[in-house]
Amino acid sequence: MNGKMSLAALFAAVGVVGTAQAGDVTLTFQGYGGSQNVGIFFDFGMAADDNSAVTFTSPIQVGEFTWTNQFGADVTTFCAQIFESVGDVGNEICFETVGLTEVPESPPAPGNMSATQAGLMQDMYSRFIDPNTGSVADTSALGGYSDEVAAAAFALMVWEISHENISDASLAAGLADLDISAGGFRGDVSGDLASAVSDIIDALGDGGFISNENLFGLTSADWQDQLMIIPVPTPVLLAGIGLVGAAALRRRMR
Repeated sequence: MNGKMSLAALFAAVGVVGTAQAGDVTLTFQGYGGSQNVGIFFDFGMAADDNSAVTFTSPIQVGEFTWTNQFGADVTTFCAQIFESVGDVGNEICFETVGLTEVPESPPAPGNMSATQAGLMQDMYSRFIDPNTGSVADTSALGGYSDEVAAAAFALMVWEISHENISDASLAAGLADLDISAGGFRGDVSGDLASAVSDIIDALGDGGFISNENLFGLTSADWQDQLMIIPVPTPVLLAGIGLVGAAALRRRMR
């Protein structure tokens, strides 16, 4: 079978009753969690090591997206797509759950991530995101920063990985191309935010790259694509979250 999973089958398998269609999850936008206003630049035609001068956009809000799902549970995502939006608070979006190499959609640019980009994204999520909450883990290398700085730095690196024109030769080659101050994607960062971004890049691949089968994409033709991590099974999260056990079920379906 392919990598997509029927959430209807998943809910039945874990004993959760819902009305989700196959492959769909419905989220209602609640606003931003930790975030900062940051100027960004994007031109996918530029090489990853291009240091040409660029003009940054007016600062935009960069960080965590907070939602409630169709079961009323809190959900945190990070945007995998610069273009489009999620609309105003209260906007309800039905996303299709897909593998990482099926986000971001195209058009608009840049199109789907490569296997290398997906591998780097899995490694970054494994090192920095709390698997219970989907937010930046206090125990990670970003734990010493404020929630706003940590979330903004992580969100910028999601875009750096998903939007930069990096090498597909290997994970190590792709990692070597990551630089928030050069290439086709850039963030106008300084101070703590610049330090936090640097700490993320320095941690990636340390001791080997880590896969993460609990991370998947949410895609919509009309709204910004997102990345969401399936919470690990805990007694608290079992009530209403509707996504516990998906990774194990996906492995059995392959």
